[in-house]
Amino acid sequence: MKRQKRIFISVNALYGLMVLFFLLDLFQILEAKGEYFKSIIHVGTILSTPIILVCNLMVFKIRKWELLFYTSSLVLMTFFYLVVSQVGLLGYLFSIESYQTQTILYENTYCGFRTIEFQMKDLGARGFDRRYVEVTYLTPCFMITKEVDPDKNPGEGWIKVDEQRTVL
Repeated sequence: MKRQKRIFISVNALYGLMVLFFLLDLFQILEAKGEYFKSIIHVGTILSTPIILVCNLMVFKIRKWELLFYTSSLVLMTFFYLVVSQVGLLGYLFSIESYQTQTILYENTYCGFRTIEFQMKDLGARGFDRRYVEVTYLTPCFMITKEVDPDKNPGEGWIKVDEQRTVL
């Protein structure tokens, strides 16, 4: 029984990490650049929420502090299914796709990993979503973005690049 609890605690920790990445990506705080990783996070969180909830109810005896986890899992599961039912499954799956850099407009002279970019995302039959963002690359896979005005000069410390990127 102890081994089974350790396994479920490890699974719950992985689930918590997956939900953390999901929420950070959903609110565009920390964005994943790779579509494969992003798809695993989004689809995995939706599919694993009810499974984790049922497994935890069967394995653990409910304590007061664990009730918070079960309630939050239930709320999260309800939120996922409401989002999918409002947008539609295909609309949600197209929203998982990550933005692709079309043009690097400016590059920071002090920090080589900060750029101002024009990005687009394919929304399927609904067209394209376009945005101008200041991107700070933490790793090749993760970035922090902040919306910027394309008509405004970013100021001192930025050089104009206008480098086109080809999207495969």
